[in-house]
Amino acid sequence: MTLEEILMVDNVVENIRNHKEELFSIIPELRICDGFDQKHPHHHLDVFEHTLLALSFSPQDFEIRLVLLLHDIGKPFSFYEEDGVRHFPNHAEKSMMIAKSVLDRFHYPVSFKKEVLYLIREHDIEIKSEELPKREEKKFSFPINFEEEFEIKNKRPNVLEEEKKEQKPIKELYS
Repeated sequence: MTLEEILMVDNVVENIRNHKEELFSIIPELRICDGFDQKHPHHHLDVFEHTLLALSFSPQDFEIRLVLLLHDIGKPFSFYEEDGVRHFPNHAEKSMMIAKSVLDRFHYPVSFKKEVLYLIREHDIEIKSEELPKREEKKFSFPINFEEEFEIKNKRPNVLEEEKKEQKPIKELYS
């Protein structure tokens, strides 16, 4: 099974759950995220479950799903803990570096890789619709497709809100 076959289905979360070991064989760097407790008041899910929740909001677009799959892959390598709370300074930069080594194993166009890495690096920086450039950008061009970046970032508050619903079992969050 390929990465595209895992990510490009209607129910991406269910498919990843059914093919998790295959996904980890394709991207072994993801394995450490599975069960990695974020120990943070805004995140009651582990890094992998948070990633799946983010993916559950995504359109069926390979680039967006790949960004979401890899956006927090650096968290287990970029944290410190203070008073029982984990903080993840520079996790987006670390995630981008790990994602670069992952993407370098695949034969995607350079412009595609640049765009994915840019979105991963910038995923925690809020943008507003009025900040979007007024020019058209073609897909997989660099600089970035700003409308796509806005679409990804607009999903983030929904993910955090869903994550705060601790009274729900995790599987219910994806339905």
